[in-house]
Amino acid sequence: MAFRDLVIGCGVGVVVGGVLVSERDAPGPEDSATVAASAARGVAQTCADFAAIGTFQAPSVTEAGVIATGSGDINVLEFNGLGIVGGDFDIRVETGETIRFDFDGFQADGVTYHISYAGNGDGDGTSGEALLTAFGFDGGPLGTVSVGSTGAFDVTTLFGGLLVSGFELQPKDGDALRVDSVCYEQDLVVCVADLDGDGDTDVLDFAEFLIDFGCGAP
Repeated sequence: MAFRDLVIGCGVGVVVGGVLVSERDAPGPEDSATVAASAARGVAQTCADFAAIGTFQAPSVTEAGVIATGSGDINVLEFNGLGIVGGDFDIRVETGETIRFDFDGFQADGVTYHISYAGNGDGDGTSGEALLTAFGFDGGPLGTVSVGSTGAFDVTTLFGGLLVSGFELQPKDGDALRVDSVCYEQDLVVCVADLDGDGDTDVLDFAEFLIDFGCGAP
């Protein structure tokens, strides 16, 4: 079977062994069933948990579709998250350093990040003060806002609900921070039909085609 010819749009196709293929690739009536499938859309959330991938240093780190880079090598500390190599401590991102997160070839909605540690270098009562810059579809900046403290930060909300291709944090005023996770949402497209002819409704997730077979998005 030629996986290039897998049907990645909902319509009339042929199911072979639970996989929807084009009619011309069908091995024969005895092994297949013709079905009509309908499209359904939803939202899937993905989180890159940088605190759960071990302890090491690298120029960049990719996890769950998120690429982390910075002004220096990335320091990954298990159970803690990401810092930048250099400065006073490698286990955090300090004033004068930057850390950036880019989505691997796509724009995302529902983008959040979580700060597991924030240091208050200037003693002003607000820890982890930083400049947050988000980037749009062409890589251009959408703007810059000031953030601070620990916990979760909603990038999408801070930038008016726009789709984001990446964002960057630059601590300021002597403060420091550490990021342990980045989460995002993407549209989920599935086909809903009785794919194998057993009388039950089946759901065919196109994201699995993308991962397993390298097919294009519908």
